[in-house]
Amino acid sequence: MFHPQTDPELASLLAQMALEPIDWDDLPRQRRINNARVLEQLQRGAAPVGVSIENRQVPGTNNTPPVPLRIYRPALGSGVLPGVYVIHGGGLVLGNLDSLELDCRRWTLEWNAVVVSVDYRLAPETPYPGPVQDCFQGLHWMVDHADELLIDSRRMAMYGTSAGGGLAAATALMVRDYGGPRLRLIMLNAPMLDDRNSSPSALNFADAPIWTRSDNLLGWQAYLGALWGSDVIVPYAVPGRAYNLQDLPPVFVTVGNIEVFRDECVAFAERLMHDGTNVELHVWPGVFHGAEQFTQAAIVKRMEAERNAAMIRALYG
Repeated sequence: MFHPQTDPELASLLAQMALEPIDWDDLPRQRRINNARVLEQLQRGAAPVGVSIENRQVPGTNNTPPVPLRIYRPALGSGVLPGVYVIHGGGLVLGNLDSLELDCRRWTLEWNAVVVSVDYRLAPETPYPGPVQDCFQGLHWMVDHADELLIDSRRMAMYGTSAGGGLAAATALMVRDYGGPRLRLIMLNAPMLDDRNSSPSALNFADAPIWTRSDNLLGWQAYLGALWGSDVIVPYAVPGRAYNLQDLPPVFVTVGNIEVFRDECVAFAERLMHDGTNVELHVWPGVFHGAEQFTQAAIVKRMEAERNAAMIRALYG
């Protein structure tokens, strides 16, 4: 039974899906299942043509493994273009470079930009700080090789969704504190920001589709390891607990009204504004976590239009 506030069109589309709970006891098997589903979607999806794609392995730091990146560029594009760094979701335990493949191809053309997607290491095999270090290292490589990639380093943005949204927020804090590009926009799609899971939305929508409160607790436990439940949390691990959100680029936050992350996203946006950051916040009625995959739904088309308009303004304004 769906929440009574669920958008009717989304509810109908969700009812057609065979949803299964995440197999937390066997994450390697769960990853194989997810990868097979992503590949099936890619095979039946209308993949945009006119995009050139290149895979790179960039050096890690402090004896860490290389960081895989996938670089998308308009095949017919000439000259220097803006760059967008993309971080996929998956609750910090799932996902890979294929997770946002169709999106990255679309965005490359819709934004007329070079899109660089990062494949960070996953928990629990690699807990904090490994994943955010990978994201930070990949972004620095992108900037350092901007001339080679024909990217205008003065027109760059970062996009993260779900767990990738939390990692994007953490990466932005690391860039502020340790140096890096002055990004024009940090775009956070339903970001995973706070490990405490104690907000009204976390409790009221504990059994929401796609990503439940229980899933969220387990994801954070896998990522934080011994740090989970501690009062000593650094902001790069849990951005929602960061005490200083000053001196950040403009931030775009979008989240559904009936999902676990709603209140922590709204609170994060409010704190950003209090600390002087220019913020655009969207809370979408009747939308649950992960609803953007239903691209045929009218409300998802509205969400996409707002997102694309904000990104184009940031890159070309």
